[in-house]
Amino acid sequence: MGLGVAAPAVTVSQTMLFGSYVMRPNNLGAAVQLSYNGSVVADNAFIPVNSNTQNGVIKFEGFVPNEPLNLTITFSPDPLTLSCNCPSPNFVVDNFQVDPANVITDGIGQAFVRFGARLTAQGGGYTQQNYSGTITVDVTVNN
Repeated sequence: MGLGVAAPAVTVSQTMLFGSYVMRPNNLGAAVQLSYNGSVVADNAFIPVNSNTQNGVIKFEGFVPNEPLNLTITFSPDPLTLSCNCPSPNFVVDNFQVDPANVITDGIGQAFVRFGARLTAQGGGYTQQNYSGTITVDVTVNN
């Protein structure tokens, strides 16, 4: 009986979430930086309502074990606009960061890349809404 080999696959195993905030005083340019390790640094204009923040994680599996992956990772659109179905201004997401810079698969051919970004207010007068947007993460394995 032969040993099965999985085809290489790349998936988002954890979506990036900035959490919920109250803004005071609805400042243009106020920002929240969500690091690739999940830590959050927010301007004092953002008051956290919950701690539902999480960094994004991309999972690589089915690759050669214990080998470096030569990756190119891009986010589009960059910047990303977060909007709601309301008259409030949008938020902008940019300054994407990834870690590690040098990816090496583990003993079973898996690897994980974490990512984070910055959320910036684009004006005043935000209403209590869910703001959302979709970003495409393009990963090229150059091995």
